[in-house]
Amino acid sequence: MPGSNCCSRERPRLKRGAILLECILSLAILVGAGLAVLALIDRASGALAASRDAESAADLARSAMSKLEAGLGSVQTLAGPVEPWRDERDGTFDDALHEESPWSIAIDVEPAEFPGLTLVTVTAEKTDPLGRTLAVYALRQFVRLQSADAAGAGDAPIEEWRAP
Repeated sequence: MPGSNCCSRERPRLKRGAILLECILSLAILVGAGLAVLALIDRASGALAASRDAESAADLARSAMSKLEAGLGSVQTLAGPVEPWRDERDGTFDDALHEESPWSIAIDVEPAEFPGLTLVTVTAEKTDPLGRTLAVYALRQFVRLQSADAAGAGDAPIEEWRAP
């Protein structure tokens, strides 16, 4: 009987060790699952930022092309770094904190085979401080270019633009 007494004392110790091992293992699984979820969220937020940058690049290129078509700007005035947008109603904006915009616009102009039209390529690009391209969008179309001082450019009053 002394042998049975010895084994019965060690069983609770083995049970406690097994419970401790289960707790450590479940904690490791929980931490691993949490890290996987955080990595997934980080990837999703990175993809969302890239999508927003691509959308902004497309908007900038379309805006520059529209200004060219309307005669509101020239290739020389629209090409180059894009000024950061400022909401004049925002009183908290500080000109001293003005940072250089990561966006730039490049405009290439080629003669077209059609009379009066020019093939224009507007490329909007966002780069990081190291010079790596984060987003780029190129828009290419035929445009009837007009100078800002061309006859009829901006001469018509707004009332004439509206449908009767």
